[in-house]
Amino acid sequence: MKKFFIFLIPFFVSLPLLSSSINISYDFALFKYNSDTLLFEIYYSFLDSNLTYKQIDSQQVGALNISISFENLHNGQKNELNWKHINTKPLSDTSNIYNLYGVKKMLLTPAEYKITTLVYDSLNLDNKANDQSSINIRNISSKSIALSSIEFAHSIIDTNQAKANWNQSFKKGSYYILPNSTGEFNSDDPNLRLYFEIYNAKSLSPEGLKLTFAIFDGANREVNSSFVNIVPKSDAFSEIFSIPIDLLPTGIYFLRIELADKINDSIIYDQQIKKFYFFNKNSNLVNYSGFTEDQLFEISEFSTYSLDIAELEFKKSKAIANNYEIEQWAKLSDLKAKQRFLYRFWKIRDSDTTTYFNEDRAQYLERIKYADTYFTFSEKNPGWSTDRGRILLKYGEPTQRDRYSAADENRPYEDWFFGEIQGGVHFIFVDLLGFGNFILVHSDIKGEHYDPDWYDHYVKQNNFLEQNNLDNNQPR
Repeated sequence: MKKFFIFLIPFFVSLPLLSSSINISYDFALFKYNSDTLLFEIYYSFLDSNLTYKQIDSQQVGALNISISFENLHNGQKNELNWKHINTKPLSDTSNIYNLYGVKKMLLTPAEYKITTLVYDSLNLDNKANDQSSINIRNISSKSIALSSIEFAHSIIDTNQAKANWNQSFKKGSYYILPNSTGEFNSDDPNLRLYFEIYNAKSLSPEGLKLTFAIFDGANREVNSSFVNIVPKSDAFSEIFSIPIDLLPTGIYFLRIELADKINDSIIYDQQIKKFYFFNKNSNLVNYSGFTEDQLFEISEFSTYSLDIAELEFKKSKAIANNYEIEQWAKLSDLKAKQRFLYRFWKIRDSDTTTYFNEDRAQYLERIKYADTYFTFSEKNPGWSTDRGRILLKYGEPTQRDRYSAADENRPYEDWFFGEIQGGVHFIFVDLLGFGNFILVHSDIKGEHYDPDWYDHYVKQNNFLEQNNLDNNQPR
């Protein structure tokens, strides 16, 4: 009997923030180039709101500098990739936020490598992020049938049917492939799109091969399986597939592609495994009943966090943390302890423990996404870290939200009313500097800034300037 073991190692990396709001995800795949060299492909994506823009003629232009170095740990040799991802958009485009994608390639020989990545904003050098990881690159011999890595994709388009003006870096053979560097899929488009290559099959197995696709959940249970017989086209050919996953519950999964002999499928030539996450808003969650607390932690996303990502996660969760939890977090130094802290932090905030999925955390993440989309006002201030973001995360959506534009000498402001809290409370936010950063200047809820004369003090520009002298003085 064949045994299959899954190791919970994340297949993609999300670069942590250092002192900024840069957040970039990247993935990679390896393909055979020749007998002793492999093609290392890097796929990355980030929101254009990470960039600082400046006006050039009638356009806004921003750029992200990306540097990746590969140090061969066997001989000390270093190779580097350095490039600039430039984005241009009309001056009138101030509200839309886009995902930006890219592909870069490097030729590497088989060895163990340390990979160091540095990303920074071209117009704000303090806005940066970095990461270090390692990879052991195996050789693809000409004496055995082999698979390349798996590349996940958002879309795969035949070049003859492509309507958009595609960047040629996304072209592979007769297809344009937009890579999915996060490994996240959802029920709005429930298809697992993938690209991979097969080597040496025509010479070593001309009669054909059996390709098996199996999906396992986080508890190593097979939940989907299918196969197809293929006839080798050459000794190096590519395959694209789209696997429907609409019936899968929300959860973490692993795709295994197995390449076997067509006649005797107990002869396994090669296999590749890749992790992905699927959010299905139309289905129940994976059932993990009967698992111990340690097992549930090990298959949770928290067990895969790096130290920087764990720190960022707590910063985003701090809006709902109590004083004791904040004090306990400050005392932790061990990564595993911080991972378990975050796991327990969200476990006790799960209002429905009959499901593995934490609906309350999912709602919280949606609030972060909303805040980042609508409240971000600069590269150093993601929406979740602003006053409006903090109140949204802590109390949820207001019962009523009134917005007032600038008029005469008055500043723009917002009045959020929560009818279900303490019999009804207000939060007043004023754009003091005119840059879109609405500061909380008054609330009648305990623990927040209280100023019943907020309108005279902060909305009326002249009064505010006279009383505070400096236009950037913020109430706290």
